[in-house]
Amino acid sequence: GIATGANEFFAINKTRAKELGIPNKNLAKCITKSQQIKKLIFTETDFDELVKLDKPVFCFNVKDLNDKATLNYIRYGEKKGYNNRYLTRNRSPWFKVEHRKPAPILFGVFNRGRLKVVRNFSSAINFTCFHAFYPNMFGMNILNKLFVYFISDFGQKIIHLNKRIYGDKLDKFEPRDLNDVMCPNLDQFNLVTDD
Repeated sequence: GIATGANEFFAINKTRAKELGIPNKNLAKCITKSQQIKKLIFTETDFDELVKLDKPVFCFNVKDLNDKATLNYIRYGEKKGYNNRYLTRNRSPWFKVEHRKPAPILFGVFNRGRLKVVRNFSSAINFTCFHAFYPNMFGMNILNKLFVYFISDFGQKIIHLNKRIYGDKLDKFEPRDLNDVMCPNLDQFNLVTDD
């Protein structure tokens, strides 16, 4: 996911964006907290519902610096010291977030029990509350099969072999942990039909 270094600055709800006058072109649809997704499948309709509930589901993502409201918000961030945080002070410009495409599968970072796996059909990117799964050209053809594997009891057991355990049975998955997860190969997946 996108590490902003200052989520309280970069995550904005519809009301605040409107109050500030930040144009849509400088906002990206974004899942900013894991709790925003409660189902296995997340759609554009689900995202729109979060917007209606005025959740902070937009990322300040500057595309056009020739906008007065955008410049004012950047100055506000500098006044608050967001530009001097560890991640932001090492970026140029400090308010530039990495460019990401929406991930078709999202993995929760922290969990107790089952790993949170979400099939993302929305156009929303995500913060670091989720690991974004981008399949290679072979995986694109079996995305739904991969998703079903990841949410299955068997897949969950395999995935949990690569977890880190913190206090109070809190599990954390790092991106490299998920990269090392065993998964059926293409031939095995092809034994399963889409019928």
